[in-house]
Amino acid sequence: TDAYFNRTKTAIGHFGDSEVTYAVFMRRPVVSAPRLAIDWLRETSERRGERVDIALNYKEGSWVGAG
Repeated sequence: TDAYFNRTKTAIGHFGDSEVTYAVFMRRPVVSAPRLAIDWLRETSERRGERVDIALNYKEGSWVGAG
């Protein structure tokens, strides 16, 4: 929501930038298909002069079974 991002911007302005970790969870079973999101994230961060490290647990197109 906008309120969340506004508070985040205020906090960063007050305390400064820091390294954070985000995780994406998918309900299984699924076929791993993160390419579009990862491409967007890399392109956006490059335009903004930011660095992102992405650790994939499953390659694009691989089956991620249940349990």
